[in-house]
Amino acid sequence: MSYGYLAFRILFLTSKRQYGKSARAVRGELLHSPADPISELAMSNVHELPTAGLIRRLLALVYDTLLLLGVTFAYGVVIWIIRKAAGSDMNSPPHPISEAAILLGLWITLAGYYVLCWTKRGQTLGMKSWRLLVVDGSGHYPTMRQSILRCLLAPVSAAPVALGYIWSWVDRRHGAWHDRWTGTRVVVLPKVKKPTLGRAPQQQSADDDRNRDGHQNGPQG
Repeated sequence: MSYGYLAFRILFLTSKRQYGKSARAVRGELLHSPADPISELAMSNVHELPTAGLIRRLLALVYDTLLLLGVTFAYGVVIWIIRKAAGSDMNSPPHPISEAAILLGLWITLAGYYVLCWTKRGQTLGMKSWRLLVVDGSGHYPTMRQSILRCLLAPVSAAPVALGYIWSWVDRRHGAWHDRWTGTRVVVLPKVKKPTLGRAPQQQSADDDRNRDGHQNGPQG
């Protein structure tokens, strides 16, 4: 068995495992997630939600970046296989046109993750972990056009020493530059109160009502 074939097998198996984890995570988010975040809120309440701060957004971005590392690695292995099959010199960089096509394909792959998540549920996996939601001016999920524009314009906000993101500290209503340019907002969802273990939601609601009435009426003597 040649060393080249052994290296190929290691790369293939590693990328398959990393891509499988990322794909299962995204598929689970889109197909097996609980109720629609917006459907759980009144439309008027969506407009009243606070705009997400810079730190929370950066933490969600870090989470998504770690998730997409597996996808990026798998993409690189696929490109390596294609170049190897085409008989390209693996010790030299690809032709400038080929290199541009490779980078474009990688951008489309990564941007597709964000566009799919934003248009379907208004949030990526990282955003869900930090209770963030992208909405348009009417309180709905962003359209395909708005989502693609967000992917195109987000690097502009990040390019000049992240000045477009830092601007969210100044414009707390509209957020970063690309939020304003695309007519979207990133808002913070309220915490969902989990039911007490062992109690049905109806029973817990009745208990909460009784406790609230007791506090309002006070002790009877």
